Amino acid sequence: MGKNKKGIAYGVGVGPGDPELMTLKAIRIIKENDIIALPGKDAEKSVAYRIAVKNIPELAQKQLVPIYMPMVKDRSLIHAEHKKGAEIIEKYLEQAKNVVFLTLGDPAIYCTFSYLQHMLEEDGYEVELVSGITSFCAAAARLNLPLAEWDEQLHL
Repeated sequence: MGKNKKGIAYGVGVGPGDPELMTLKAIRIIKENDIIALPGKDAEKSVAYRIAVKNIPELAQKQLVPIYMPMVKDRSLIHAEHKKGAEIIEKYLEQAKNVVFLTLGDPAIYCTFSYLQHMLEEDGYEVELVSGITSFCAAAARLNLPLAEWDEQLHL
């Protein structure tokens, strides 16, 4: 690796809760990397961890990094904790280590990782999002209810 090589931060969606709904890419990225960040004070209690470990038992042997993401109204506290989380991740990235942040659903749709993503990008780090299945798509599929249909009568 080059002298200036930095790691990549991955925001990886683990889907809506059913381990069978994790994408192949999410599973591959988790398996290929050793540093796994999870929201919360206790990484192993994270819902995202409990979903992913069912598909990837070796996840329990990886370095788990809890990132506290408070759900409070105090915006200054939230920002300060997000900044701490970004700084924790950046320490690994500076060592040319990739960090995989696991999140529920899809990291592109209202996700705690997005707060960290913006801070990491502002600090010059590479970030990649790995889509996960969203809850509304999973719910629609479970109900056999298409979210959009082509209506022949409206076709011009």
